[in-house]
Amino acid sequence: MSENYKEISRDVFDQTLENLAFLFAESIETEEVDLISENCHEVKMSFSGEFSGNIYMVVQDDFCSELAANILGISDEDEDAFNLGIDSLKEVLNVVCGRILTEIAGTKPLFNLSVPEVNKIDTDDINNFLNYPETVAFLVDDMYPVLLRFCKDD
Repeated sequence: MSENYKEISRDVFDQTLENLAFLFAESIETEEVDLISENCHEVKMSFSGEFSGNIYMVVQDDFCSELAANILGISDEDEDAFNLGIDSLKEVLNVVCGRILTEIAGTKPLFNLSVPEVNKIDTDDINNFLNYPETVAFLVDDMYPVLLRFCKDD
């Protein structure tokens, strides 16, 4: 992925998180990321149209609850916060994907977006994710590591 796509991904994620969830994302190097694998989820969706590909995000469980709390105005300790956090995570990825595609292709092309899917992710998968050159990393509100990977099919 060109550096420009990485920069677009960084800017869009930061703006989306701030506007949608009132959370602030600081871009960091992937080497600085410290994820606890037994508590991590990967959310993924695909897109097709003028070009096709996938977008992925890796987060820890506690980020999901915080995300739901900020988006929905509930307590992050609410017993439903984690489940609502998974839905909130899907929505954030959906918005991020749409905004990245608009930044890259403009407003005229139409894209088909899949429904986001969430799965647990293990240590090997996280390490692989960190090694992709298109992966960008963030520290959200100085406590939640987040990985984002936008990749076009060749």
